[in-house]
Amino acid sequence: MSSGSRSGDDFDARLRREAMAWLTVRTNDGLDPISRQDLLDFTFDGMMFRLMDPTRGIRKPRELSSALSISTTYRAPGAKRPYEDQVGSDGLLRYKWSTTDPNNMDNRGLRAAMGEGVPLIWFYGVGPSLFQPIYPVFIVEEEPEEHQFVIATEVARDLHRPDSQAEEQIRRYVVAETKRRLHQPVFRATVMRAYQTRCAVCALGHSELLDAAHIVPDSHDAGIAAVTNGLALGQVPGRGVRTVA
Repeated sequence: MSSGSRSGDDFDARLRREAMAWLTVRTNDGLDPISRQDLLDFTFDGMMFRLMDPTRGIRKPRELSSALSISTTYRAPGAKRPYEDQVGSDGLLRYKWSTTDPNNMDNRGLRAAMGEGVPLIWFYGVGPSLFQPIYPVFIVEEEPEEHQFVIATEVARDLHRPDSQAEEQIRRYVVAETKRRLHQPVFRATVMRAYQTRCAVCALGHSELLDAAHIVPDSHDAGIAAVTNGLALGQVPGRGVRTVA
């Protein structure tokens, strides 16, 4: 296939759409994480196409004018990541630049994605070479003084107003949306891995029948939920996940 046929808005939109549809199937509708090796199974127009960069946190394919995905490195308990991605006071997540150079090619790729308003995939590390894909996410703002970009889900993106102070009710909704779409999938994936996808009470081993329950209510706004505060529990039919007594 010529490089000319692998370019343009249609190619970009189709690639992103097909990649996210493929991830939906391969991750049991977003319930399960996926390994770096299994990500190599994705093909586009009959050819293998990398969804993650093998060496960097930002994937900007040469065929696209902007970034396709971002990733956050897995952190073992007690260890630090090269970059810390945190939640801001507005409820939206911050993704750090690659280095502190604004003209770094990866940062330019993310800046282009922000300008084009295209959806990205966030691969969040939940184990060695194991990632929970979260999508679609959007870059809605850049904070150069802090060397970071502001990341939002589709719903939060539509509520984001960078030039005004969000009303408290809107901020609470954005925080809740961020937890539901970003924190909870990562929390569930890390808890399932810790419990080897088995219920802590009854040893049920079917992923689709399990969920992660918080031991202490998840009321903290900053950071991704910790596996040390979770249990893998079977869902009660018609009532959802069991609650921790």
